[in-house]
Amino acid sequence: MEYVILAAIVGVIVVASVASKRRTTAKGRRFGGALSGSFGVLDEVFRPAAYEAITIQEVETRLPAPAPLAGDPGPDGDGD
Repeated sequence: MEYVILAAIVGVIVVASVASKRRTTAKGRRFGGALSGSFGVLDEVFRPAAYEAITIQEVETRLPAPAPLAGDPGPDGDGD
């Protein structure tokens, strides 16, 4: 009986992850789903340095690029 419950839980997790993967690839975007948050807690506890690196990387990907300053050379190389 315990194996049936365990198999059902594993099945639900697999179905949820497959559905999440299909949803994100269909839209052309990739972002964390509900399961990534639950595994993020494990990273935070057992690998704090990796968790901090992932958090910094996620923040940096969301930040806009800095605006160019006046007088900086443009993409064609002139300063006008």
